Amino acid sequence: MNTSKNTSKKLSLYMLLLPFLGIIFLEMVVRINAIKKNYVLYSSVFVILMLALILITASHCRPFMAKTTKNNKTRTIRLNPLLLSLWTGMCVLMLISDLLVFKKYCFLSLILLILFTGFYIIWQRFDTKNKDVIFKAFLLSIEISFIAASIFCFLFRPVTQGIRYSGLSSNPNVYGLYIITVWACLISKLDNIMERKLSLKKSVVISIELGVAAMFMYMTGARTSFFTIGLITIVWFALRLVFSRKSGIPVLRYAVSAIIVATVAFFASMLLLTNLPDIINRPVVFERDRQFTAIDSRTKVCLAASEASKTYNGNPDVTTNALESDIEKSMSTMDDEPSAIKRLINSITNGEGLDSILNGRWSIYKSYIKKLNFKGHHLYGKKVNGSYVVHAHNNVIQIAYSYGILSAVLYILLCVLTFIYSIAYYVKFHTKRESAAFPMLLITSFLISTLTEFTFIPMQSLLAFAYLMCVGKLMITFTPSKKPKTTKKLKTSKKA
Repeated sequence: MNTSKNTSKKLSLYMLLLPFLGIIFLEMVVRINAIKKNYVLYSSVFVILMLALILITASHCRPFMAKTTKNNKTRTIRLNPLLLSLWTGMCVLMLISDLLVFKKYCFLSLILLILFTGFYIIWQRFDTKNKDVIFKAFLLSIEISFIAASIFCFLFRPVTQGIRYSGLSSNPNVYGLYIITVWACLISKLDNIMERKLSLKKSVVISIELGVAAMFMYMTGARTSFFTIGLITIVWFALRLVFSRKSGIPVLRYAVSAIIVATVAFFASMLLLTNLPDIINRPVVFERDRQFTAIDSRTKVCLAASEASKTYNGNPDVTTNALESDIEKSMSTMDDEPSAIKRLINSITNGEGLDSILNGRWSIYKSYIKKLNFKGHHLYGKKVNGSYVVHAHNNVIQIAYSYGILSAVLYILLCVLTFIYSIAYYVKFHTKRESAAFPMLLITSFLISTLTEFTFIPMQSLLAFAYLMCVGKLMITFTPSKKPKTTKKLKTSKKA
């Protein structure tokens, strides 16, 4: 009997990997080709993969579903009422906006409301012990995708001197967001190794992967993403030190070992990346590949246009072409290695203004905020200082612009509540569940990253999809406690 149970559990885990890996692969394709070209196609594929995930979860994992009560009554749906109300309220308001103002990226609201809510309902039907099977499969799929992406980059995506590395994407900032999700996954796995007091040998593979991930992040030059992984690592390590006082876990020994192995992996992988693709000499170039220096040229145009409009007779509609020469000049004077660390240091030491540090994003924020309303807009992008930008580079502003102010209010409340619950989840379950640190690490990363990027479409971003997975995890965990029975007290009072 034990063998068959183990086989069933293994089957459920590996069957779940298929749709998860399919979704991550789809997100990579979208990152390379841009969502605007084939939104309907990408959305349809995503819906099919989500339906497959729901069906596999409901059928293949049935032996691990929550048991019925003693009276043979099925369990009622139990989800956190506050999270559920904020989630459904936000989705409904987004749907109303979709109906009032038809969107270019239409009916994202229905995907969120029907597919993800349905998935959350099925997820909560598992017993407490086996709810983590789905989360474990998801984290494993992230790790597998990172290994596959790294191998592809080492072989076919060479580094260009003076240009920020885009990895398996056409934009280094977007690849930085992918690495954030990978980093949160790997730190969560390292946390589990520490908690279970496994040997240092068990942490070697994870430490190597952390070193490689840090190298890719460094090469992308994505400042916000680099700052994010540094911050979440410090916060996690501080909490782990606090927990170690009671548990006696040698956290420092694990940390020193991980740092040494990761450092070696960092430099070894950098050596591979800068040499191996040139040796193989079969570079893969994507159609949308663009060269990014230390200046993010697409958003810097808005800043340049804003400054130029002051001298061009106050006319903000300065053409993008007129500004390209200025940007090219700045590109030619940039450092040969536009890494994330150097870009952060330069921002501080050069005494740059806020808009310059944000690469023109402040101008974008102000332009979008002026156009906010309660109905939303057809397009995600708009013209800013004569140049078209594809989105607001901020989740709150973009959701308010695209789906109305009320949708953004519920989104903010959802983010605040999930952040609080994610910390509570780690504090409460760090000794009991393998992936206890992941929601805290991921949600914190998501909130910081979306201050300067728009990341909310799940078929486009792994970070967005992972955030929605964490929302579901917290929604099915922090459920209302059962009311205590009062029958015995009533009987005793009658006797009296």
